[in-house]
Amino acid sequence: MLTTGITRRIDELGRVVIPKEIRRTMRLREGEEMEIFVEDNSLVLKKYSSLATLARFADEVAESLSVAAGGTVVITDNDKVVAAAGENKKDYIGRQILNRVTKTFCERITRTFLKEDGIALTGDDVNVFRAQIFAPVVVGGDVAGGVILLLTSEEGLSSKIKLIELSANILSNIIQ
Repeated sequence: MLTTGITRRIDELGRVVIPKEIRRTMRLREGEEMEIFVEDNSLVLKKYSSLATLARFADEVAESLSVAAGGTVVITDNDKVVAAAGENKKDYIGRQILNRVTKTFCERITRTFLKEDGIALTGDDVNVFRAQIFAPVVVGGDVAGGVILLLTSEEGLSSKIKLIELSANILSNIIQ
């Protein structure tokens, strides 16, 4: 465990303030859920990801969508890739996503980027795709992550948008 040298007092309501530097480093946002664990003689806080708890189901959704749409599928929470399927899945699985991806999902609409406007997902991936479709997974009004379809062709784009939106809605409904 990494020590920071920072100490905080517990207030009369049992609260502890997490320092701003740590919140920024860990990408913790106001209102974000945390899991609390007791390990040996330590109290451990961990970011809660409702999508990560459904990793096996997310894998199946990603695989089905990849087969149906014919592209690479990436399913993320707000920090990292929780499932991937398709030819390029090894480039994404378990990787941290860029803030721009999270901001795209936070718009709460399905977005399509063509080759010229495409965005990197993890920072060191190269955009070799003709189209990227981003659909947010919204749970109880909050964005829990999203589904991304990466395509080498723009063929049949409108039907593929419907497929990705359906997949995001299925994940949203399962989490609720």
